[in-house]
Amino acid sequence: MKINKLTLQGFGPFRAKQTIDFSCSNEAGLFRLAGPTGAGKTTILDAIMFALYGETTGSGQADGGADGRTGKDLRCSACGADEETFVELEFEILGTRYQVRRNPEYQRAAKRGDGLAPEKARAELKVSEAGDWKLVDGAARKISEVDAYITRQIGLSAAQFRRVIVIPQGRFREVLISQATDREELLKKLFETHLYEDFEQRVKEEAKKGANRLKELDQQRQGVFAEFDWAKPLDFEAALEETKVRLDEASTRSQRDVDAENGARNEWNQASEQRMRVEADNEKVASRERAAGQLLQAEQRHNEHSELRAELAEAKRVDEVVLAYRDFGRLNERARNAEKDYSKSLEKLQVFEPVMQQAKDSADRARREEGEEGGKLQKALGRLESEIQELEQKRRQRSEREGDMRKLEQELAQLRVQYEEAKAEERRSEETLHGVREQLAHAQVAQRRNRAAMVRHEQLQSGAPCPVCGSLDHPQPASVSETLVTDAEIESLQEQVDSARKRVDRARDAAKNFANKIDRSEEACTDLKRSLVEEYSDPTQRLSELDSERRETRAKIDGLTEARKSANEAEERARTEFDAAQRDHAAKEQSNRDLTTEREGKARQLSELLESIAEADAGPLEPRARTREWIQRTEATLRKVDEAMRSAQDRFEDAKQLAEGIVHIEPEPLRAKVAVLQQAYERLREQAAQSRSEKDRLESLNTTATKLRGALVDAEASLRPAQELERIITGKAGQTIISLHAWVLGAYLDEVLSVASHRLVDLTRGRYELRRADDSADGVDRRTRAGLNIEVFDTHLGTSRPARTLSGGETFLASLSMALALAEVASSRGGQALDTVFIDEGFGTLDSETLDLAMDVLTRLRESGRTVGLISHVDELRRRIPTGIEVVKDDSLGTSSIRQGGAAH
Repeated sequence: MKINKLTLQGFGPFRAKQTIDFSCSNEAGLFRLAGPTGAGKTTILDAIMFALYGETTGSGQADGGADGRTGKDLRCSACGADEETFVELEFEILGTRYQVRRNPEYQRAAKRGDGLAPEKARAELKVSEAGDWKLVDGAARKISEVDAYITRQIGLSAAQFRRVIVIPQGRFREVLISQATDREELLKKLFETHLYEDFEQRVKEEAKKGANRLKELDQQRQGVFAEFDWAKPLDFEAALEETKVRLDEASTRSQRDVDAENGARNEWNQASEQRMRVEADNEKVASRERAAGQLLQAEQRHNEHSELRAELAEAKRVDEVVLAYRDFGRLNERARNAEKDYSKSLEKLQVFEPVMQQAKDSADRARREEGEEGGKLQKALGRLESEIQELEQKRRQRSEREGDMRKLEQELAQLRVQYEEAKAEERRSEETLHGVREQLAHAQVAQRRNRAAMVRHEQLQSGAPCPVCGSLDHPQPASVSETLVTDAEIESLQEQVDSARKRVDRARDAAKNFANKIDRSEEACTDLKRSLVEEYSDPTQRLSELDSERRETRAKIDGLTEARKSANEAEERARTEFDAAQRDHAAKEQSNRDLTTEREGKARQLSELLESIAEADAGPLEPRARTREWIQRTEATLRKVDEAMRSAQDRFEDAKQLAEGIVHIEPEPLRAKVAVLQQAYERLREQAAQSRSEKDRLESLNTTATKLRGALVDAEASLRPAQELERIITGKAGQTIISLHAWVLGAYLDEVLSVASHRLVDLTRGRYELRRADDSADGVDRRTRAGLNIEVFDTHLGTSRPARTLSGGETFLASLSMALALAEVASSRGGQALDTVFIDEGFGTLDSETLDLAMDVLTRLRESGRTVGLISHVDELRRRIPTGIEVVKDDSLGTSSIRQGGAAH
């Protein structure tokens, strides 16, 4: 991730709008951030953090710590109610440029009336596409979605980003000089090892849960047979076997009683069914007699309503004539109204026709203007688009060349690292070859001496000639050494010499190969830089001019199009109104004809009705007409009488059919028999229920005891591995009692110390290394925890000492090494690597020579692809680092501003 541009206003001490362009800093790779104490240097880092995550660099944000200030706390106190507070950051991830803008919650001037109103916290995320900023799909303005999208793209949470972007003054010095317990807490926060603590706690809880479960089951076993007197003298297994025996006996007894119960129930059911059949037949005979009586009553009532039926028929004939007469009058009124509507629609149609013609003429003129002038503008637009495409192609080609340049520079940096590693391997191989050669020479001398001694021991005698030189005098006979060197050992050392010589040759060849590659890469970089200057100039200014001209041309085309559309719409509205008037006139004309036809039909119908009742006019009939309520009420009364008659007939026919061939039988003897059989069945059912209850009780006891025995076996089997895992995780399974979490913390510290020592060796010219100390020296029991104390190993003296004994400058160098190592390891454990890192203060404790070493390390960090920002008051850094950002403090106003390259922004 690379930071490109930061804009802030009303944030911290920066009341006015301030902008920092990091492009020069990124190109230089190493820049300084200077300013007096309290000017707002840390606020710049807070603004970067707030823009990305909505938090600041204070690590206590999550738990409410002392340094947990939030973006809401950083509203500039000098801002007026109408002044805005926001932060805007442009950054780049894997070639894709993003822009995020946030503002915290603060009080602003109310939009209506006096007073203040809350301005809600907001966030907005955009991405660069074809030179334009566009809202990111699915994560545009909702704060939670913006946070999630940025975290996913960067690959680091807010806490992880807070740890690796800023190396704060004094914070990592704690890692060197703090107690082991404090260092343990710091490492927990840095590497978020709570997962291992949670895992340990989960394992302990599972083991405890298993033990409690086994104890609970054992208590249940003791009470499972408590209510059975016959089981008290027996143990659990014997009682379980006795339960099974008693269950078999109870099952046999229960089955016998159930069979007897079923036999009695069958006899009772058969007698009950016979009694119910007799009672049902008797009821059918009685129903036939009742239905006959009801039919006779219904026939008498039906005959009583014959006069009312004749009166109703006469009333309905008169009512039909009167209704037809009234309908004919209403139809005449509707016909007169329809003639009036027809005349009005004709007048309206005559008004709309000239309006439609005028709108048509206006639309024709607008279409002609769009075709003539618009054609010219479209041709001009085509020429602009063509030139813009050519310049866009040129800009893309320039961007590709710049990308090739960055790739070549990265490859060159990697080749230089590989060359240094190959040279180091060459030196190590030469040292190994020299050592093996010396061992071979010593072994060959020792072998020769041992052989001379063997000759003296086996063949040399006083007064006899020497078998080697022939001399009779033997002034210094050789003696056999304690170590005998064999031919096989000489041959093995010779093979080691040959192997070491081959490694030296391979290392030299590799270093030479990397040197050649470096030369070729440097030459390619030079050629590519020349090409960028000579062939690919920046077309941005011309593109901006063409884009402005293109927008103006499009605006003119759009104006002609809008005029044509407006005229078309006006024509369409006039035509629509004219067509509607035509349709309305036609409808009124058709309605007039329909009503005339309907009136003629109603006149014929009324004449026919009058003829049917021998009347000349319907007017005198109205006094004779009955009310509609009387007719409906009379019809309802007669329907009820008819329905009652039909219902009585249907019931009689049904009852007659059901009772055909049936005679009445006296039911009392059958009822007495059923009562006796029912008493016998109830007695046997109670007896069978008692047997079943005893069997069910024993079955439940057997099931409970069997399941309990299985559960005990399972609990004991599952408890053993849980307890063994607890012993392993808590470190009780080995000779040293070190928990998994403590071991993980030690492994993280080893990784950090390894990276830190590599840098500290360079900073101290090979003198100091950082190691984990032997905790036994501090009285810590190594059987119970991993050692987390840090010591400094002095390679010049070959001794170790506590880190707190270093001088001020040495402490800063060690702290810087630890800080860079912690940032590197934490970043590698997180996700997306950060191309920008800030280091806060500490350079004032260094002498000139040590400052040179520190600058050399930071320069190498820059060459690896990172941009390093140094936050410092040291004046010497102004000379060493020309690129800088300065925060200027105005004590009279209590605000600050930013200068970059000597100019205020």
